[in-house]
Amino acid sequence: MRLIRRGRTAPMSVVPGRGVRVTRVDDGYTLIDARGRVLHLNITAAVMLDALVVGGLDGAVSATRERFGVGEDTARADAARLLRDLLDRKVVRWA
Repeated sequence: MRLIRRGRTAPMSVVPGRGVRVTRVDDGYTLIDARGRVLHLNITAAVMLDALVVGGLDGAVSATRERFGVGEDTARADAARLLRDLLDRKVVRWA
């Protein structure tokens, strides 16, 4: 799976997948897909998802570094892993 789309120069962002409901809860988000499968995102993943929607992978890296004080490499690896997982589960899609 590619995390960068060819031929695009602007940062890519994501949106919830078709039929996916996103609900904010005290400790993050709950995502429910069209089949009723539930995925809970903790606060770290919720911060990353918010930033992925607004500013793509680079936005998620920046938000994670600012909020949690982690290094660039850790933030990028974690954000990329989350993005891959959410795309694989089809709870987000490219905007």
